[in-house]
Amino acid sequence: MINGYSMPSPSFTAASAMQPVGRSEMPSLRSVVKKVLVIAGLGFGCLPLLIALGPDFKPARKEARIGQAYLEVRYRKSHASESAAYPLPPADPWGQPYRLIKVKGKVVRVESSGPNMSSPDTGYDNDDIYTDMPESPLAPFRVERNRQLLIALGITAGTWIILTVVYLRLSHCSKR
Repeated sequence: MINGYSMPSPSFTAASAMQPVGRSEMPSLRSVVKKVLVIAGLGFGCLPLLIALGPDFKPARKEARIGQAYLEVRYRKSHASESAAYPLPPADPWGQPYRLIKVKGKVVRVESSGPNMSSPDTGYDNDDIYTDMPESPLAPFRVERNRQLLIALGITAGTWIILTVVYLRLSHCSKR
C-alpha cells in the first residue's frame, strides 16, 4: 500500500488501482436525499422556535406614539417656516401642547415633552422629541429589535445544528 492506495495485483485493472483501502462505498442517492429531507425537516421544525423567540415586528403603542410625535414635529417645523399664520397643533400624542421655539419671528424648533409629559427647564431629558434631534427617537427600538432577532436566530440555528448532528450520528451508528 502506498499513500492509502492498493498496489496492483495479478488481476490489476485501472479502476481497482484507484480504490482507497478501508473505505466503504458511496451512499446511494436515495439515502442522501432522505438525509437532506430529514435535515430540512428539522430546520422547518425549528421555525416555531424562531417565531416564539423573535421580536414582535408590529410597533408597540409607545413606539408608534413616539414615531408619530417625531414625524409631527418635523412636519410642523417645515410648514411653520412657510407661513407665520400656521395654526399651532392641538397636542402631541400624550395630550401636551407642542412648543414652537422662535428666533426673530421664525420657527427654529418644534418640541414635544414626550411620554413623561414633562421637560426640564433647560435642555432636554431622554424622552423629549424635537425637530433637530441628532438621531431618530426610534433608534433604540430598532436596536432592541435587532438584538432580539439576532438572539432568536442564534438559538434557532444552534438548535437546528445540534439536532442535525444528533440525527447524522444516530443514522451513522445504526449502519454499523
